[in-house]
Amino acid sequence: LAARGIAGTGQTGYHVGSSPRGVRGRRSRTEQETVMQEIFPLAAGVAIGALAARFVSARLRLPVMFALGLLFGLAASWASGELAVSWGFLSVDTALVIGAALVTAALAGAGQRRAAGRRVRVE
Repeated sequence: LAARGIAGTGQTGYHVGSSPRGVRGRRSRTEQETVMQEIFPLAAGVAIGALAARFVSARLRLPVMFALGLLFGLAASWASGELAVSWGFLSVDTALVIGAALVTAALAGAGQRRAAGRRVRVE
């Protein structure tokens, strides 16, 4: 760090002896907003994947997840104000939603198949 000229200069944004979360371990308002901007797309994706795995036929599951992923990705980008900065954020938020939906649906499907296999053996 000293070779780069940042050691001891405070260029990291933190005072010596403090943590990234501050003295009391709390996040600043902007850090909380950043975390919430990433939680909404992931939570929406998990909800979409779980509901699609449970209630949507296998044939329509992927198209429904992609359509809802695009819709909720757009909503996440708009709600966070990222669309005002760049439309590129739409692809990031949409990818988060669709990725979380796909992983959740795959895990839910595997869990359903596993539970069905156990029911067959018990009977």
